[in-house]
Amino acid sequence: MNTQNIDIVDYYESLQIDRTADTNAIRKLINDRMKLWMKNEASSQPGSDGLKHSQFMLKLIDAANAVLCDDTRRQAYNIELDRAYQTGVLSSEKQAEAIDAIKLAEEYFNKGKPELAAQHAMQAIENNPSNSKAYEILTHSQYLLGDYNDALGTDQKAIELFAENTEFEWLYSRLSINLDLFEQAQGIINKVLSRDKSNPLFNAEQVYLYCRADRTELAFSEVNSFISEHSDNNLYKEYVASNLLRYARTLYFVDQEKVQYVMTEHKSFEECLRVCEFANSLYPSDETRQELDDINSFGEKQFDQRHIPKLIFMGVVLILIVYFKGLQHLIGFAAFAIIAIEAAALFKISFRPVWAVNREAYVGELREEYTGKRSPVASLILSISDMICFPLGVILGR
Repeated sequence: MNTQNIDIVDYYESLQIDRTADTNAIRKLINDRMKLWMKNEASSQPGSDGLKHSQFMLKLIDAANAVLCDDTRRQAYNIELDRAYQTGVLSSEKQAEAIDAIKLAEEYFNKGKPELAAQHAMQAIENNPSNSKAYEILTHSQYLLGDYNDALGTDQKAIELFAENTEFEWLYSRLSINLDLFEQAQGIINKVLSRDKSNPLFNAEQVYLYCRADRTELAFSEVNSFISEHSDNNLYKEYVASNLLRYARTLYFVDQEKVQYVMTEHKSFEECLRVCEFANSLYPSDETRQELDDINSFGEKQFDQRHIPKLIFMGVVLILIVYFKGLQHLIGFAAFAIIAIEAAALFKISFRPVWAVNREAYVGELREEYTGKRSPVASLILSISDMICFPLGVILGR
């Protein structure tokens, strides 16, 4: 994500961060907040206030990460923040002493504290079993906490209590899809569409289900079929575009350390590009264009600068072989040829799309959370270059 220009805001208060915490502690907390709101974004209805709030929080987290995890910027920010409070631009939030459970549950949820939100939502349900907002907050909170069975159970109960409430039916479908319970999700989608065949929200949800179940072609076919009969249904187009972008996000590798989405696989890149292009052609908007620009940036070629030391070392060796007339001997000629071919091959694989450069970087770092593998050709070339450049590795301590 790109850092957004957000007016002066107290990141410490908004994200519940201790102002005295060190950079590592803040980075860990921000990473936890990002994962929480990413999950909530994926389980929020297209066009809903929940989705908008999740997207706002992710932008806020991105901005906070850029400021609070950089010591120089954080120091300058703290000075600016103090000035904002002193001049009255900001004022400390004071919770009212008399506030009912549902308001408190909603407040905790919006602050990224699902455990406390769940506690107060359950209290609200005990006091008023017909409070649909309490069930909504409790379901989302349980999902964010990883209590998936409880979340589905709560939502199922809400569906029973609030007959034909499409918001709870949609939430049940989305949670099921996110948990790869596709048959379960298909059941609720079929149930709603049997009542309302042209329902834009659930027809769009069908598209999302197909995408998550690795049936993208069927998803596109479903969209084209629906639009051929309802060409003026812009709400459906908006919902589908939103769902396609949510699906596209699942194709990225999430760098938890840097708190950002990264593309590292060719198959995922091609799929993501195709999906974003389809979404943008279906419903052009700032969001679809931004997502398309983001994925296109991973297809741009760049030089992998990590290979420069090896290329320089091999270049120096080739020059020395020529200088000391090594080409006059069979062994020297063979060594020159091998090193020259390897240098050319290494140079070629160094100038590649950003996603490929990223893959090599994450494979090289041996990240536990990254399961991608280097291509066989690249592995061979890099192994040979490692052998040739062994003295360089000793010098650099690698």
